[in-house]
Amino acid sequence: MRLMYKMMFAAAIALLSCGGLSALAQAVSNSSEIFQKGNGNKTIVDQDGSGNVSSISSDGRENTVLATQRSLRGAAARNRFSSRSLGGGNFVFLEQINEASGQNENVAVVHQGGSGNSATVSQNIASMVLGEGGNYASITQSGNDHEAHVNQAGEENFVSLDQQGHSNKGDVIQNGQGLSVELVQEGAGLEYSVTQTGCAVAGGCATVVITQRGY
Repeated sequence: MRLMYKMMFAAAIALLSCGGLSALAQAVSNSSEIFQKGNGNKTIVDQDGSGNVSSISSDGRENTVLATQRSLRGAAARNRFSSRSLGGGNFVFLEQINEASGQNENVAVVHQGGSGNSATVSQNIASMVLGEGGNYASITQSGNDHEAHVNQAGEENFVSLDQQGHSNKGDVIQNGQGLSVELVQEGAGLEYSVTQTGCAVAGGCATVVITQRGY
């Protein structure tokens, strides 16, 4: 899986010569805010440091966002990402890696409106103590033909997935301790999959709440 993600990111870098592409590489304590309006927009963000913040907004069709955030140092290393896209054929891919010790966290918030949207969030955190940081992912999609994929590994993992429309698909994979998923789907042609592994606390440490409404 990690190899596939790296190949996707490398392929995106190869598009640097194409029009409608924003590329940003940052190190240490990073903050970026990007806004794109129009069609065929592509954004690539690569952040490496102890405090990464990225906010991206796209308005148009066939928008693509590829982002990597790595926090490898610091006692309170945090990756924070937010993306809002309106239109059709929107794609967001985010990889957050946090290998520092202490109050670490990965936070991702994605909003997509329109049709044919896809969001993929991969989060990995090194913290081995419940209550210290964790992975948080929230994906909201409105419209038709959406896909959402979330993969989390570490401690204190939480996913909120809300899809409104027809032919929506969502899948969540969590591995570690403190696993929690809240999934809401409204529409027709709904599909979902939730996989939780690694929870070794007596009595269980994983929760799943699924709500589906057809119309």
